[in-house]
Amino acid sequence: MGESEWEGGFDLPDDTWVLLNVRDDGAPARAAREVAERGGEHAASYAEALLPELESLHAAGRRQGAAPFAVWVPETPRQADPLIPLVAYVVRQESPDAGRTVEAVAEVCREPGPSRLGEVDIREVELPAGPACRVRELTLAAETDDGRYTVAEHVTFYVLAEAWPEGILQFSVTWTIPGLGDAFAEEADAMAHTLWMARRDSGAALR
Repeated sequence: MGESEWEGGFDLPDDTWVLLNVRDDGAPARAAREVAERGGEHAASYAEALLPELESLHAAGRRQGAAPFAVWVPETPRQADPLIPLVAYVVRQESPDAGRTVEAVAEVCREPGPSRLGEVDIREVELPAGPACRVRELTLAAETDDGRYTVAEHVTFYVLAEAWPEGILQFSVTWTIPGLGDAFAEEADAMAHTLWMARRDSGAALR
């Protein structure tokens, strides 16, 4: 079965989250309009300031083949970049060479990466969608205009979704606000429990 025959998703915590359809070139502008429609004295200027980040994130999601791809836009504009500090998305991955098992995925995740900072937390968890390898890590993100690097934190679930035996369902939540890691990790865990996958030609989904 081809990937086009499948679709998946997850529940958004509240209406401060905005979905970006990476296949739709107009998605960033539409998302900015949604923010402007929230109302408030500075809603229009906030939406205008968000658009470059929305466009950049949309392009990154498209490169990854992410679907769905969601961003958190706080009600009140942040006083520091990035204005959008939290994203969540699903990507479908091939199974490791060693096999489609949680142990094989964990072994791949233990391999060191050039951008990884400190120790990585890897554990096996059970989700409604299936068994998963949960990975929490810190990485150096993109270089800023003044030569500094942003530190990003990630919680990623590599799910052996029972509804999709062809590969691994990757669900990632990434943020760049220091000091809120545990709170965002809890939110990532809650969102992971809403993951679902189904064939497009079927009304049945496994959540």
